[in-house]
Amino acid sequence: MHHQIERDLNEVAQHIPTVVLPTGIEEWPAPWDFGHSQRLISTASRTAGRFLDGLRVSGPGLYRADSSPETSAIPETPESSATSDGPGEASTSSVSEVAL
Repeated sequence: MHHQIERDLNEVAQHIPTVVLPTGIEEWPAPWDFGHSQRLISTASRTAGRFLDGLRVSGPGLYRADSSPETSAIPETPESSATSDGPGEASTSSVSEVAL
């Protein structure tokens, strides 16, 4: 499922700006455990808000937090405009980077 989502994100990002919001959640509780709901909502809201505050969209591409190798699977090319100021900072992937 993860590979299909990544493929679809990269495909649509060739045509329109596509934003993937970070959740800030490292470890997820069981889906039936609602005892953590408030913490999950608060953490995701703060994390996504900080990300959006720093986001600058400059055309089609995949805009996401660059916090783990899994989220940075698209290699940079000389034509790319990928930028990152460190973990948790916004990065972009230009259309020329998308490899399906």
